[in-house]
Amino acid sequence: MFYFRFNMFSRKLLFLFLLISQILPIANLKSEYKNHHLDNKLIALDEKVVNKNQYILGAGDILSIRFEDFEEYNSYVKIKIDGNLDLPMIGDVVAEDLIIEEINSLALERYSKIMNNPIIEIKLVKQRPIKVFLSGEITRPGLYKLTKDDEDAVKYLGSVNSDEFEIIEDFSIDNAPTLYEGIRTAQGITSVTDLENIEFRRKIPKKYGGGYKKTNLNLLSIFIYGDDSDNIKLMDGDVIIFKKSNKKIPEQILNVSKSNLNPATIGVYVTGRVQKPGLKNLLPGSTLNEAIAVAGGPKVLRGKVELITSKNDKLLIRTVKYNPKSTSSKKNPILKSGDIVRVRNSVISAGTELFSEIVPPIIGINTIYEILE
Repeated sequence: MFYFRFNMFSRKLLFLFLLISQILPIANLKSEYKNHHLDNKLIALDEKVVNKNQYILGAGDILSIRFEDFEEYNSYVKIKIDGNLDLPMIGDVVAEDLIIEEINSLALERYSKIMNNPIIEIKLVKQRPIKVFLSGEITRPGLYKLTKDDEDAVKYLGSVNSDEFEIIEDFSIDNAPTLYEGIRTAQGITSVTDLENIEFRRKIPKKYGGGYKKTNLNLLSIFIYGDDSDNIKLMDGDVIIFKKSNKKIPEQILNVSKSNLNPATIGVYVTGRVQKPGLKNLLPGSTLNEAIAVAGGPKVLRGKVELITSKNDKLLIRTVKYNPKSTSSKKNPILKSGDIVRVRNSVISAGTELFSEIVPPIIGINTIYEILE
């Protein structure tokens, strides 16, 4: 009996030892993977940081030009719609697509022809409105203007006294809109947006190779871990592409629906053979069945149900096999703002309506005939 108990105890110890020996390497492997993943993320983030010195100039930017020995020419100038900058005494120089370093070099070269050893400094003080392009699985794809012209800055354009020259602060990216704000402007994501794999493209100065650089962003980490490191500041000309997820991600839908990423409500129009047709304000993530239910449900003798929606600026009409108890995404699709749910007449209900339109005039004629008799 003692031997049996000892043998069982030995087996348990051996099992525990083997279990620990298996778990430790796995834990170390996970730790190594996590650290490696973070390292890769930090490397990728270097591509996303907005470098003030690499800001690409364009129409609408306001620059300051300061002369050390000719203060009477100190001024604020705005890059014109044609991309030129009208500098004091020398006139237009092409500034579009240059960076601050390049426009300083160009201006120094021009002023050196009419001045002896000029000392000048050009700075960016006000950024042009930020316009970004959002495409793919986003509620309202398109080009969005996220910031407005600074009306206060415009009135300072031209020559200014030296004591007023600092009235406009140097440009800072701190107030630039974020990716999160850009998504909200486009009325949020769709039910199948892959928030873990957002493609982001940014224009690179010609001095550093030109073209666009791209990277992938994970915005889902905001909702799960509170990590907003990928919620980058947007700059004019950025392109963001939202891809479609090949898997169902209910936790994403749940987390996003609780956030302010999407609008608080979406507007869906329910029409046709329902009890209370009209515009319905629904929660984001609401389905076709819920829209019909909010409209009081379908009337008897209804016909087929259609969902009228848009994608990539194209109008799509889809017939849905309506089943109030269905949880299938095909029979009960998730709606977005602007969708129309149309419950058509059946053959019988259409005939009934036609009969009701024809019969009253006939009754009226018979009544008149009886009166005349």
